[in-house]
Amino acid sequence: GRVMRRTISGWMTVLCALAAMLGPVRSSCAQWDGYEPQFSSAQLEDAIKSLELDLEQRDIARSLHEGYMSDHTRAVEQMKAYMEEIQRIAEATQNWEIWQETSEVWVDFQQYTRKIRDNMTTDLKMVLREDQMARWDRLERKFRRDQEINQNYYLGFISGAKVDLVSVLATAEVPQEVLDSIDSEVNTYEIELDRMLVETREFIDEWEKKARDGFDFEQNMEEMTKVYGHGMELVGGIRDLNKRHADKIQTLLPEDIRGGFRAAFNEQAYPDIYKTNKVSVAIERSLGMADLRDDQRERLGIIKEQYERELAKANERWAEAKVRYESERTILSWQNGDEEPDWLTAARELRERLDERTMEKIESVLTGEQVERLPGRGKQTVERPVFGS
Repeated sequence: GRVMRRTISGWMTVLCALAAMLGPVRSSCAQWDGYEPQFSSAQLEDAIKSLELDLEQRDIARSLHEGYMSDHTRAVEQMKAYMEEIQRIAEATQNWEIWQETSEVWVDFQQYTRKIRDNMTTDLKMVLREDQMARWDRLERKFRRDQEINQNYYLGFISGAKVDLVSVLATAEVPQEVLDSIDSEVNTYEIELDRMLVETREFIDEWEKKARDGFDFEQNMEEMTKVYGHGMELVGGIRDLNKRHADKIQTLLPEDIRGGFRAAFNEQAYPDIYKTNKVSVAIERSLGMADLRDDQRERLGIIKEQYERELAKANERWAEAKVRYESERTILSWQNGDEEPDWLTAARELRERLDERTMEKIESVLTGEQVERLPGRGKQTVERPVFGS
């Protein structure tokens, strides 16, 4: 009834508010995103390839998946229709509290879609040979890893928890012979990460169930604080696990590909810090200009070398500040506006000033016409459509 809806709303409101502040975190809270199938067609093809299914097994697998997708699509249509009706009523009556009812329905939807996925995979395993079943556990860990990293909103609260070192190795384009040589270490990592992801998922499911059963987190801030704290401990453990195994794997790689591996790791762990930035793009764009003089190219090379050296230090300082901030953050700080501490602001602004200085240096080397060709410069236009053409 109303008490349950208020209780779930209190619990989910805090979690959704946290997720909303994380930007691109994919979660069941953020804009109700989460309609994707929990066993995709790509995963099916991955299973067919990894398990080396024969023709008969492939037909069965695709038939099972077709039935699963039919059930999933029907559930998505029901959920979307429900949400659209809630939106219609809210707009018509200006009674926005009706949105509170959606929290428990969304949990029901998630649980149902997980159930039909599990039923399908159980049926699929029934047709596997013994040698294929020996490979199933590792494949299932991969699927679970993909899903939790994409959909578990808690993992977005701490930098480095959404890292998948298997994906990092792929991004770094580590050769297959090297992957074979470190497979034992990678497999150990996969098993340990899977155990922690399962534990975190069980924790979330447990407390979502308590909320649905009527536990009032809004009236029990002490319990809410404990829940948040334990969740952060679990996610912090995943971050530490990723870092520990990344350090170990890096030592096992040939020296010439260690840098690429670390760069790929940093970009996954701290995407807002290590993603490709406009200054690096501007440098490469400038160096690629056909009308660049030799003296300009030489000066740009010096600027690039200096920037990359200073960028590494600035990014490291910013990342360290972010880790400190995340470790000191509490549920109360979230509720009170979670203002950025001065030392985190200083680390971020240090990087921003470096970018600004470097852009000025780049522009001082180029001619006015060349500057206009840099990304973001010059008149930006979009071709208008000609309707009826």
